Amino acid sequence: FLINTLATWRGIQKRKHLEEIRLKKVIESSKEKLKVLEYSNALNEFKNRLLSLNNQKKISEYIEQFIKENFHVQNVTVFYWVEEEGLFIPHNGSSENGFHLFHPFALWLTDNDKILHKEEIYKLNLDSSLLEASLNFFENYNSEVVVPLIMNSGLVGIILLKGISYNDQSYNEKLNRLSELKEVCMMSLSNAAFYVRLINLTETLEQKVKDRTRELEETQAQLVMSEKMASLGVMVAGIAHEINTPSGVISNSAENLEKSFQYIFSNLNNIKDVCSNPSQKEIFDKILKEILNESNIKNLDSKEKFKLRRLLKEKLEHEKIQSNLIDDVSNFIIDKSYLHIQDLIIELAKLNSKEILEIIKHVSSTKRNINHIQYAIKNIVRIVRALKHYSHLDQADIDEADITEGIENTLIIMHNQIKQGIEIVTNFKPIPKIICNPDQLNQVWTNLIQNSIHAMNGKGTLTINVYEKENQIIVEITDTGIGIPDEIKEKVWDPFFTTKDQGQGSGLGLGIVKGIVEKHNGSISFKSKPGETTFQVCLPIR
Repeated sequence: FLINTLATWRGIQKRKHLEEIRLKKVIESSKEKLKVLEYSNALNEFKNRLLSLNNQKKISEYIEQFIKENFHVQNVTVFYWVEEEGLFIPHNGSSENGFHLFHPFALWLTDNDKILHKEEIYKLNLDSSLLEASLNFFENYNSEVVVPLIMNSGLVGIILLKGISYNDQSYNEKLNRLSELKEVCMMSLSNAAFYVRLINLTETLEQKVKDRTRELEETQAQLVMSEKMASLGVMVAGIAHEINTPSGVISNSAENLEKSFQYIFSNLNNIKDVCSNPSQKEIFDKILKEILNESNIKNLDSKEKFKLRRLLKEKLEHEKIQSNLIDDVSNFIIDKSYLHIQDLIIELAKLNSKEILEIIKHVSSTKRNINHIQYAIKNIVRIVRALKHYSHLDQADIDEADITEGIENTLIIMHNQIKQGIEIVTNFKPIPKIICNPDQLNQVWTNLIQNSIHAMNGKGTLTINVYEKENQIIVEITDTGIGIPDEIKEKVWDPFFTTKDQGQGSGLGLGIVKGIVEKHNGSISFKSKPGETTFQVCLPIR
């Protein structure tokens, strides 16, 4: 009986011991799961907060704080790119603490995007000079691990850490966690740098225009002193009028950019909601990529737009898009010529989110306003070149170009000059691309259209025809203005001849136009009577 009792007691003790071991394992496992869950929650909060910031210094501070709290390292420093300094600097330091983009180790990191521990340097078979530069980099900045932040093959920042042992059992786990942080840190710093550049652009744009105007006035003064350009004084009084168009475009585009960015940044939460859903994020990313690319955009005439708009509305109704979104979606797709991505936009519209659609509209507007600013500045430069040497215009690169596209861009740039009483009618037939100087031809369209607008005095119809005939591209610009009197028809091509009041024109416009056309082995002529004036430009296809 005693033996049986003892055996029973021992069995109970053994089972008790095994149960204690099992409970300990369960407790340890629960603790580990709890740690993982806490870190996951902290990581999500970190990502959301980081994407809401647009200041490089604050982003760097927040990254350092998060890594210190969750990785228990001795030291962490974030270096970000400062364009004005031409350096990567820490948020709590100065340019003296920074390093150049062409630092040998920074260049190597740009080409080898990987998180690297100091101990791994010896395994990379680097040449002696690069090895020395790399080790000095770790030594100078008191670090053991480097996390490069690279976007589009360009280094936007670096995270340096000290206190992570290469031989520690948790090294791989920390490495994986750093990889999770890497992308969101890179995106945040890149977006902040882009935001800073745009803010600087809007703040300094007016001064840049003043600087260009001053350069233009200095060029005019030099030409007046030239014997060859002795009569340039007639033009000086009216030169301000010649730059009104690009200056107005720059000013208006800057205002539009500011409004678009204010809207985008005030709706970052909506973007975050879309990006949190992988399928929605994929659609959103594809739309943004196509908008920023703009290479697949096909220009539509008014008849095509009317037909396609009706078909698209039917399609949207069939897709059961909310009725209050149908007009917005169809107008956006047709007006911006986004037919190639209509299915993606429709998929996003199914979410019934008008805010996301508005964000996409503002992104599209931002891209096009930047294009307008770039094009307007080129127009100012072209005026300077024309003034510097009227009879020998500066040569630009010859390229294959679409004449129709150049005219359409000119109409966009001159939008502010086209009064509400002027109707624009375009008849663009399919034509091949031609080898030409696109910038100079754009100056031709600008001058001819501008003259037509002035001739109509703010009221009438401007008709532009483009077609192919006998191996030539024909461009006809017709206005319903007052016409050109017979007694001055032979003088319109003369330099500095103008019928406009002082300050309204330089008299160089048609002379420049004729010179450009003839340099392209083309010809220009006109027919005029009261109520109808047509300028015809003929350019050889080959």
